[in-house]
Amino acid sequence: HATDGTWVGGSSDWTNPANWSSNPTVPNGTAAFTNTGSTSVDNTNGVVAIGGITFTSAPNAQAYTLSIESAFIINGAGVANNSTSAQIFNIHDSLIFHNSSTANSGAGAVSYNNSGFMFFFDTSNAGNAATTITNNEILQFNDTSSAGSAHITNNAELDFFNSSTTGGDGITNNATGTIRSEE
Repeated sequence: HATDGTWVGGSSDWTNPANWSSNPTVPNGTAAFTNTGSTSVDNTNGVVAIGGITFTSAPNAQAYTLSIESAFIINGAGVANNSTSAQIFNIHDSLIFHNSSTANSGAGAVSYNNSGFMFFFDTSNAGNAATTITNNEILQFNDTSSAGSAHITNNAELDFFNSSTTGGDGITNNATGTIRSEE
């Protein structure tokens, strides 16, 4: 059974059970962020596998910055920013979306700053128009995943493999960027 939890963050460590209402267990179902705890969150101390991340509208979630320092796997609903605060993910390792997860299904802004590896597998997608991805390393879409309606700025390598699609017209490829598509 999946465990859900709300961030209470006395420190920034996602993998520390004391930072979650689900203590002594770190959530692997849905992680909720409201208006409590440290606004800086990281997974420096270990891999995270989570079904979904929700930034709540009531109470309105504060602005959080999540630093991906070890592998971080989202394999359920994905990310939903339902708050009016912009949320930021700084990727230094690997952020992986599996199944039908999305990078943002909420109306609030979510920014992904990728200086590591960002992967979409299965039928996952990069999210809606409130989603911004700045790619400075490797961003890959695999299987039947999609870039969705996200705004993507590619400064390095952007790959579309298998039957993945570019989604809308939200991709800007800078002079130093490479876009590859392979069936």
